[in-house]
Amino acid sequence: MKNILFILASVVFSNCYAQSDKQTEPFEKVFSVISSEKVFSTRFSGIMRQLNGVCTLSAAEGDEVIKKGNVVCDKATEVRSFTMPDAGADTVTMIQSSFFGLEKCSYMIAALNKRYGIPESKNGACEMSWNVKTKRGELPRHVSIEADQKNNVVYFDLNEDQGSP
Repeated sequence: MKNILFILASVVFSNCYAQSDKQTEPFEKVFSVISSEKVFSTRFSGIMRQLNGVCTLSAAEGDEVIKKGNVVCDKATEVRSFTMPDAGADTVTMIQSSFFGLEKCSYMIAALNKRYGIPESKNGACEMSWNVKTKRGELPRHVSIEADQKNNVVYFDLNEDQGSP
């Protein structure tokens, strides 16, 4: 009887442990969404749906929007600023964000290397840019990160060139 209870308790504990491993940190959730190549085929509202629970539309106005962006995220995400223009029915073509904590560099680089391959340019441990492969006839797309050692911040930019392909 003790063996059965021990086995049952082990199974329950291991299931709880396995489920807790699958939970994503708030920063990782935000970065996973905004660094995806799917951003370029998604409307603003679709991205905000994916960020539901951690980010919302900012109520800030004027200079505050310029400084911190039009999207605000929970403190646990460690988002410093987040700008993503709402183009209505058009898809998102630009995201500018920054995150507190230089330790996020290694996670960001690993995620971006996995998605986009080897960086096109590298200038230091946490200053890199990638050219995103596009289909013929699409505008060139770029992703970059840059660290600000003094302020302990990592900047992330994702954009699509403007104009004709």
